[in-house]
Amino acid sequence: MERNDKCFCGCGKKYKKCHYHISGESKLADMYRKNAAFDEACQNLEITNLCVEGCSMCCSDYFFVSENEFLMIAENLMSEGESIESYTEKAKNNEKIIQEQYPELLEKMNKNMPGGQHDFLSSEYFLDTERLEDFPKCIFLNEHHKCSIYNVRPIICRTYGTMDCCDIIANPKVSIQQQDELMKNTLIRSKDKKVIIKRPYPLFYWFARFFDKPLAEVTYRKIEQIRKATETDYFEFSKKCIK
Repeated sequence: MERNDKCFCGCGKKYKKCHYHISGESKLADMYRKNAAFDEACQNLEITNLCVEGCSMCCSDYFFVSENEFLMIAENLMSEGESIESYTEKAKNNEKIIQEQYPELLEKMNKNMPGGQHDFLSSEYFLDTERLEDFPKCIFLNEHHKCSIYNVRPIICRTYGTMDCCDIIANPKVSIQQQDELMKNTLIRSKDKKVIIKRPYPLFYWFARFFDKPLAEVTYRKIEQIRKATETDYFEFSKKCIK
């Protein structure tokens, strides 16, 4: 990717004045492209999540986020000079509340998922279907009830109220090709079409646990690799991390 090309994030700026610290051929750049393509398709179809001013009801839902999305958010915070520690502190506060109110959830998250190669993975590690009352608000919801990571928000937040139905704004359910492409952001694919599927967690859990020892060092290595390695190279790196 050339310095004067438009940045892969879709903002319209030149690459050299935008995400120049991220390789244009990296897995992370590809994730930005898929986000931008989805947003553009929604805009062209006039599909927008017209949230009620000040509404943040869905920001207290229990939902999972993929490791790739977590790394994208963390990398964005770091590149913008935000304090990771301020969010890990919020995340740990949320974890304490959940430990008191829903200890069985944390027990499930702390349970190790079997490693290695599988033809079938138990859904218990991937389902986030619980509907919980008084669940702590997202650590990225600011004092104005707005998302502080809106440009890199996870897929579930990007599609809710656009593709998926929101009871409050009563939007119709829609399906577009770009949504299928968007879902590939959660995967890590090899040149011969093998796929690594990582276990998802809620955002608070990612930030409460994966920036603490002994996981912090590996997390920072993953951030460095996902922003410079192609997807196939990142696949090989990830395969070594699993062993």
